[in-house]
Amino acid sequence: MRRDWGPITGIIHAAGVIADHNISAKTEAQFAGVYDTKVLGFRNLLDLTHNDPVRLVCAFSSVSARLGTAGQCDYAAANQAMEQITAAEALRRPDAVVRAVAWGPWAAGMVSAAHAEHFRRLGVPLLEEAVGVRAFMTELEQSGPACVSLAAGAAGTAVEATDRPRTTEIRVGADTHPYLIDHSIAGRPVVPVALVLEWFTRAARAAMPAHESLLLRDLRVMRTIALDRFAVEETRLHLHTRPEGTGADDLLRLELKSPEGALYYSAIAGPGEQGALAAPPALPVDETFEEHPGSAVYDGAMLFHGPLFHTISTITGLSSAGAGSDLVGMRTLNWPHDTWQTDTLVMDGALQMAALWVLSSASVQALPMGIREVRLLATGPVDAPVRCVVHSVTQGTDNAICDIWLTTGRDGAERVLAVFGGVEMVYRPDLSTPQRAGALISTDA
Repeated sequence: MRRDWGPITGIIHAAGVIADHNISAKTEAQFAGVYDTKVLGFRNLLDLTHNDPVRLVCAFSSVSARLGTAGQCDYAAANQAMEQITAAEALRRPDAVVRAVAWGPWAAGMVSAAHAEHFRRLGVPLLEEAVGVRAFMTELEQSGPACVSLAAGAAGTAVEATDRPRTTEIRVGADTHPYLIDHSIAGRPVVPVALVLEWFTRAARAAMPAHESLLLRDLRVMRTIALDRFAVEETRLHLHTRPEGTGADDLLRLELKSPEGALYYSAIAGPGEQGALAAPPALPVDETFEEHPGSAVYDGAMLFHGPLFHTISTITGLSSAGAGSDLVGMRTLNWPHDTWQTDTLVMDGALQMAALWVLSSASVQALPMGIREVRLLATGPVDAPVRCVVHSVTQGTDNAICDIWLTTGRDGAERVLAVFGGVEMVYRPDLSTPQRAGALISTDA
């Protein structure tokens, strides 16, 4: 085959059989027939193409792997195993598009007339062939890391895939996101706001590919995503995307939830401005402040971040009016290659500087819990140093609000990468270290 057609560049594994019986009535041969068709078949394809320049790997899974189906213990186990293999394959082929699609029942294929009637009695809609094909092609066009996407029919009608709420599963663990070990609070790795911003940006740009700039509004942190079993078990998150409102504007509602439906984050995405934004206004000059290396603040008291989050290279200003710094990006600190839509490290550095501003002006630790709007005008990691400017908006008894500008370039040729408007920093006295919390960064810090 390779002699006639050349090397293999794509793998789509859609084979499957079913032998539905209760566990007590299922034979080993029936289980093996169902399981091996999926799992061994997939492994054989991957082994046989180990040295081919594969650019696409897609496994057809099933919602049975998520929800379970009576009589399908073998089928559910096989599809779940295939999804795990897909996640491992994504690490081995970082430059390929790797997907697992957890399909609901189709109005074709293995779904016989008797199965179709069974699903209809249960109120489970079937996925029409034309709609399924469009959903499949749309999935392959999405950028982003390996994920599991759920696809099901729409009750009573064949609905375009882009008109339905879209659910993407994100798995977070030591193998998929090793750098998060350096984002640990009180010894627990925690998903940073900046990484959720990356996931939301990917989803929004995939849904609105015609818009270069992007505006995220009302980004809210509902609850912290603590990765208590980071080293031994992946945490599963579901990113839900759906149209927001009925107007002509392209608006999306983005929600990050647990598989059980607990809401962690939410935001609304839409097109941003066309063209460049003006450079940020200058901070008031503080003649008494001397520039400091960023390493001075990563002491566990001022900032808790580990080495892979040491984005602040130089602190150029710090007062009650705001803060300034130079940041380095993901490439400088050798973060994993991926189809990044933002420089997540730089975005996190912006929020680190907001925390330092609160610490210097209010003598208390603070965490970001909401952002009124995020204007994104650049895509992907940055190579040049980034200037970060934090401007104070208000400071209260429980929180502080600031605006943050991220730019590259100097001497009147600055280019704005992103603007955070209305960043809400909520005070966390429980995280503060008394002997350092009230002090500005000094020359001997």
